[in-house]
Amino acid sequence: MVDDVIQNSDLACSICHETFRRVEHLKRHALTHDDAKPHACQFCGAQYKRSDALRRHWKTCTARIAAGVGIPKRSLSGKRKQACDSCTARKRACSTALPCSECAMRKTECTYHQSRPSIYNRQSLHLAKEVVIEGNAAVSGTHSVSSPVPSRETAVHDRIPSPGLQHPRFGFLANFTKAGGLNEAYSFNSGLMNTRPTPSLLGTSDTGPLGDRDYLQGIAASNPFDCYFDDFEPGLWADANTSRNHVEEGLLAEKARQMWDSLRPILDSPTTHHLNITSSEWFEFFSENATRYLHLFWSRWYHHCPIVHSATFNLNTCSPLLLMTMCLIGACMSSLDADHQSAKRFLDVIEELIFSNPLFMESPRLGSTDENLLQTRDNVQILQAMCFMCLLQKWEGSIQAKLRMQRHRFTAFVATTRAMGLSQARHPRIDPNSTLSVEAWKEYTLKAEMIRTFNHVFLLDSAFVIFHNSVPRMVLQEMTIDLTCPEDVFQAASPAEFIEALKLHPLCTVPLLTDCVRNLCAESPDPGVVAHLSRESALNLFTIATAVHGLIFHQLRAFSPLPLATDPLRRALGRWEKAWEVSMDKTTNLTMEDGVLPFPLHAREFAALARVHIEKSHLTPEEWNLMIRQLPEH
Repeated sequence: MVDDVIQNSDLACSICHETFRRVEHLKRHALTHDDAKPHACQFCGAQYKRSDALRRHWKTCTARIAAGVGIPKRSLSGKRKQACDSCTARKRACSTALPCSECAMRKTECTYHQSRPSIYNRQSLHLAKEVVIEGNAAVSGTHSVSSPVPSRETAVHDRIPSPGLQHPRFGFLANFTKAGGLNEAYSFNSGLMNTRPTPSLLGTSDTGPLGDRDYLQGIAASNPFDCYFDDFEPGLWADANTSRNHVEEGLLAEKARQMWDSLRPILDSPTTHHLNITSSEWFEFFSENATRYLHLFWSRWYHHCPIVHSATFNLNTCSPLLLMTMCLIGACMSSLDADHQSAKRFLDVIEELIFSNPLFMESPRLGSTDENLLQTRDNVQILQAMCFMCLLQKWEGSIQAKLRMQRHRFTAFVATTRAMGLSQARHPRIDPNSTLSVEAWKEYTLKAEMIRTFNHVFLLDSAFVIFHNSVPRMVLQEMTIDLTCPEDVFQAASPAEFIEALKLHPLCTVPLLTDCVRNLCAESPDPGVVAHLSRESALNLFTIATAVHGLIFHQLRAFSPLPLATDPLRRALGRWEKAWEVSMDKTTNLTMEDGVLPFPLHAREFAALARVHIEKSHLTPEEWNLMIRQLPEH
């Protein structure tokens, strides 16, 4: 009989004394007594006894998928022998350990005179562990003091992206998808606020035009009326504050009466008789508490969605629809449950009022004349109110309101936005060395508000795609709008400050959103556009990351026998990650109130989620479910 079938007495397990007829059976059994796992994953550190088990693990390794690294190729065979001398002579499979399993079973000497030792022996296993420890230490902020690893392990380790990309965390998205309201969803504190730059979308300049502290206060925009009281002496501050409150309360009381008059026809309509709102409830909310709600809007919400120009915001000329939604958001961001519940009573009736506006039933007028500019400002403010209302109903509304918003209202919102002319959302070209009039500055800020509002309509549509798997209402090809201007330029409180901020961005030729995404996906992109992205704000990079989600959705839903074209998307995400790293490194190191990051600064999680979607397209449902089960809980 062949030599691998030996006497039963020779094929007995030395540990449990179980006997076998064939050597292969005994070898498989012997592995059950051996805890050694010589095959380690260089991405997550998981260890396996067999190389084929490791390769199966690589297909669903969450660390590899999130990092965007391909499955390692098999080592080329035939270059140099890996088996020991005995296994080579007998033409048997060798475990390449020292001694190998065959030689240990036969109790013969195991030598590697004719071949090199395998990299997967026990010494290499120890070195592989050092690689994993070093990667984990980098994530935790400590430094590894282990000895250098051999060149092969070092080469593999160098091909892995930085620890931040290798071990992404989806803390914000996990909270975002479970949150029960607007405040809970956006006021997320990851616990890392003291170690991460939190610029409130400051772009990439080192300091703002007013210095770091004053600049941050300008971004937060706690109250647009603060500028009227900056010249008071400290001893008169209490009286000034009282006067300011009287001014605001008088204006808000008048606005509340105007809004109530607008609501009366809706409340008297037979189709909305269920909206039982009394005048006392209305004036208590929008007159007595409106000042406090507006303070909450500017301090707790504005940095998440900076589409209103705080310096030119005026209660006298503000659209009542915009003012109502700002108060509602402020109430929903309050820590008092009574404010929260009061705001929810008015959501449906104000939604009805907004969508009964003639803007949603006719073609908007845009132009450069004074009359048309005023009309444009009114239209932009109505769109801003609708943007806020979409967010309010999706987070705070009833189930019926959420479905109504997603299926009907948002479609009308997009149609109205498109009718206003996406291609007109371009910044006027301003010479920073010229003298700028107040009128020209206000025209620029109006265009900037329009661009930011259109941008957030696109972000809302992308959110429906990402979180609800809805068909996009907007396509990337039609987003021929400028990227938003730098935050310090937008937040300038006067023409002089605007010019000073503009000088900090001498190469501020803003490309179109479509051009940015197209160049990120291209094999040979325009170097100027790619370099410009490294100077962009978090808001613009966040918009580009969500645009990639739209491209993935269209490819996955396309009826085509061809495989998903992932190479352009991978290129786009790779270049995006580099631009994000450079942009964040240049960002001013400031911390927002309560350690809460502005919403766009969580863009990295959205980009990592896009990578997961790309990798998911190559997995079977079983492999995908296995990968989900392997995701860490925290």
